[in-house]
Amino acid sequence: TQTLVVDAQTISFGDAELPSTLAYGSDPITFTVSSSAGGPVTVGLAPGSSQYCRLTGTGPTYTLAAFAPGTCTLVASAGGTIIYAEVTVTQDIEIVKGAQTIVFNALADKTYGDPPSTVSATGGATGNPVTFSSQTAGVCTVTGNVVTILAGGTCTIAANQAANANYN
Repeated sequence: TQTLVVDAQTISFGDAELPSTLAYGSDPITFTVSSSAGGPVTVGLAPGSSQYCRLTGTGPTYTLAAFAPGTCTLVASAGGTIIYAEVTVTQDIEIVKGAQTIVFNALADKTYGDPPSTVSATGGATGNPVTFSSQTAGVCTVTGNVVTILAGGTCTIAANQAANANYN
């Protein structure tokens, strides 16, 4: 009689763990997979995940890119050996909406009595228009992109851009 011990095989996604979230529009991440048995590991996407992320590479190195907000599930498998049992693991990565940046240049100083002036900003990634509003209604008003000074004081103007399916 001979006893054969079969160990649990593990799969590692590189030196660092994969992130639990990845923002739309962020740089793709590259990772290397390996198994404790030393054999090849194949990585793919679970059904339905391709609408949220893209996986490229042919092991052991893969690149993952965010495609749309949702849950991206990676499926990694390694075959069994005489010592190690076959193993399949999944890793969920939540693809979240990306952040937008609005470039709103500093405004020139104004004096009460100056004629109305215009403001402008360069919008973020959604393509939606940038809208402006006064945060100090007693000092200034904003209609469209035209600022009217009503009184002395600090006029604070907010620039906003609506979200879309991929960006906040």
